Amino acid sequence: DPRWPRLGHALSRSRVRVALYMACLAFGTQISAPFFTPYMLRELSLDYKAFAGLSVLSILAKALTFPCCHRWAERMGQRSVLRWGGVGVALIPMMWAISSELPALIVAHVLGGAVWAAVESASYQLLLESAPAEFTAEFFSLSSAATGVAQVAGAALGGLLLGTPHIDYRAIFILSALLVTLPLVLLFV
Repeated sequence: DPRWPRLGHALSRSRVRVALYMACLAFGTQISAPFFTPYMLRELSLDYKAFAGLSVLSILAKALTFPCCHRWAERMGQRSVLRWGGVGVALIPMMWAISSELPALIVAHVLGGAVWAAVESASYQLLLESAPAEFTAEFFSLSSAATGVAQVAGAALGGLLLGTPHIDYRAIFILSALLVTLPLVLLFV
């Protein structure tokens, strides 16, 4: 099959640091991300109006931040935008673990939308630059597959841990913050 050698060439001739970071980020994020909704609705007893309002704030912050990412990247570079976005992403689950008050949740959702816009914008551009032009599609496929597997594995692990005694939502959020912080080494080294 001629596709297998192309995948091998895409992997061997590309810089994989950003792809590896994104897979690790997906794993760490998904340890807790699937549990934000049940946490808000069950544990915090937020009504649907407050829940929807928080979701809207996150989407709005992302929509407003995304167009700014290009200007920031021109000034600081894509890698810096990804680094600082990654630091912000690491703060989000920690904010959830520290406070369950509505003002803190508002800040977490607005910050979350903004930093995810930075991560998504910069990582896309950096992934485009990571592979030779003739292997871009294959490299994106490999990167997406790795990220998808990491998302499923992270969510499964989070679900397993949350189902054990002595592990609550806050512990899952702290673990997620730690697992999202560790791969930042790939970007700062």
